[in-house]
Amino acid sequence: AILLSHGHWEDAQAALDRLQLEVPLERMSLDTGLLSLELAMGRKELQRAFYDGQTLLAVAGADPRQSEILYTEVETGQALGKKDAAQKALGHLLKDFPYSEAAAKAKDQWLKK
Repeated sequence: AILLSHGHWEDAQAALDRLQLEVPLERMSLDTGLLSLELAMGRKELQRAFYDGQTLLAVAGADPRQSEILYTEVETGQALGKKDAAQKALGHLLKDFPYSEAAAKAKDQWLKK
């Protein structure tokens, strides 16, 4: 996480790859998935982030961090021209996590009048 916050994308990717190799169960961890998603966004790999986000949504269950994933789905969907997917994710975010920081950012970003 420190490498990501400092923008050291290559070092972060290497550390994540090492972790997943050394501890294979980490590949299925939501925490690891969120790090991978943040890494993809930082590296501007929007297609990867979009599909990683979809995968994470399937395993996130009721985890409150699902709001962060939905926000990323809206952001990447908009950027990639996947308007229907972005609208669906935005609706889900605002309906299921209306008081989250992600919902507040989404309202400010995409629902401005």
